[in-house]
Parts: sequence; structure tokens; C-alpha cells
Amino acid sequence: MMRRLNFQPAYRPFRLLSPLFVTPMRPISDFKNRPLRARLVVALHGIAAAFGRERSFRTQVGAAAAALLALIILRPALIWWAVVAISCALVLGLELMNSALEALVDHLRPEEHPDIRLVKDMAAGGVLIASIGSLVCGVLLVLSRWVR
Repeated sequence: MMRRLNFQPAYRPFRLLSPLFVTPMRPISDFKNRPLRARLVVALHGIAAAFGRERSFRTQVGAAAAALLALIILRPALIWWAVVAISCALVLGLELMNSALEALVDHLRPEEHPDIRLVKDMAAGGVLIASIGSLVCGVLLVLSRWVR
């Protein structure tokens, strides 16, 4: 018999939507073939949980907001909007995956282990590479505006 746990996020950034995010945990099979709205609520719950628990995710969201502000100020061609949007989505998605991996590993094996540390470092390295790529896109955007 599967235990049912109640999940309370450590930090609730979306106070108005909090009733949507605080739901009893159910077996994964209960989430199969659910309506789109229910799946979106689950995904938003994951994003809110990462925002509340992970300082690095909040930092990356701030960087994405700064990139949006730069796009609004510089008003580049539409292709630059697409490049920046894709690079920000890639960084935020990888940061979510890194956070999920770290939470799972910490739950399954809370004690220190060299192999676990290596797995976490590799996931963080993936986020770092995507962040550097995103930064390069931003620098090229600014340089393209100055070259004209």
C-alpha cells in the first residue's frame, strides 16, 4: 500500500495560486492521462517549489528578467528575441533538472558519497555550460547593436 504524503513548499511565491500547489501527493500512475490543466498545475507546482527552495534558480530567473529588459531597451531584430528566449529557456530548464536531480539524490542517499558528489557536479556543470552559452548570446546581441 502506497503512503500518501502532504507536500508543503518551504516558500510560496505565488500566494494567490497556493491552493493549486498544495495538493496531496499521489502515486505517479494517478497523473497519467490527466487533462492538460491538471498537468500544467503539476508543472507550475514544480517551478514554484524550485523557486522557493533553490537560490540558484531564483538567480537564473533574475538573469532571464534582465535579458528581457535588455531586449525591450535595445529593440533588436526578431531573431535575437528568439535566440535569447531559447537560451533562457534552456538555462532555466537545465536548472530545474539539476534541482530535481539534487533533491532526488539527497532523498535517496543523504550521506556524503564521492560518486553522488560527482553526479551533482556534472549536473551543475551542464547548467554552467548553458549559462555561459546564454551569456555569449547576450554579449553578441549587445555587440551587434554597437556595430551598426
